[in-house]
Amino acid sequence: MIHYKDHQTYMSFVHRLVREVPGFAKFLHVYGNDSEEALINSLAAGFQCSSHLLCYIHCKKNVQQKMKQIGLSEDLAKHISSAVFGKSGLAWSASAAEFEQQVKTLVKEWDDLEQHEQKESHNSLLISCETSRKT
Repeated sequence: MIHYKDHQTYMSFVHRLVREVPGFAKFLHVYGNDSEEALINSLAAGFQCSSHLLCYIHCKKNVQQKMKQIGLSEDLAKHISSAVFGKSGLAWSASAAEFEQQVKTLVKEWDDLEQHEQKESHNSLLISCETSRKT
């Protein structure tokens, strides 16, 4: 158990792990964690040939919080979440090239959906104003 979540403590842990498991740093291709900066920096220093991934659960939580923060409708947020984290979603891309291609396609789709949603909201507001004015 790690009591202090600071760079020095994490570096000590990484060094001990590398020392106790010969070849570990060489064979570790990818590691994942939350967005804790001290841990990210320590793992990056100890496993320089490895790639860092944000933990799936933390990433999903961050995306959902951001969608709520910017005020996306529940339907649009569910659609985006499914496109990113669903069975064949962005999070499961087989390569960086596939990921980049999916991002291009999805961003355009999401922009179009968001514009349509804003237009619908604007039209509803205009209809409400017209109805109020007539009564």
